[in-house]
Amino acid sequence: MNPILEHNHYILRATVENNPQLADIGRMKDFLQGVVAELGMRMLIPPQVAYCDEINNRGITGLIGLTTSHIALHIWDEVSPAVIQLDVYTCSALNIDMLQSYIGEWFVIYEQDFLLLDREKRIKIMKKD
Repeated sequence: MNPILEHNHYILRATVENNPQLADIGRMKDFLQGVVAELGMRMLIPPQVAYCDEINNRGITGLIGLTTSHIALHIWDEVSPAVIQLDVYTCSALNIDMLQSYIGEWFVIYEQDFLLLDREKRIKIMKKD
């Protein structure tokens, strides 16, 4: 492995206020692009966002490719509160406080849990809230 690279994997599960904006494809593209900008990352593949309309699985799925890896977003809006799952994987530094603050600007969060995994040589949990 290149000693310059880091391998950080942030995994979030949160319940949030359910509102129509959670199903807005354009808004969720903006959210993903904002994560990239906020964290000073570079986009490699523009955001791809779609709405799944299958019963018991309704919601947004969004992906964005980074020069350092990817971001994946899933929102289930069929339930209330809605459920968000977000993965940010990067081979660079990751400012968790900045990321958490940015997410809080976009969603009214009721509960959240996240992990930060260090995937440099093997997966080990660094932080859990």
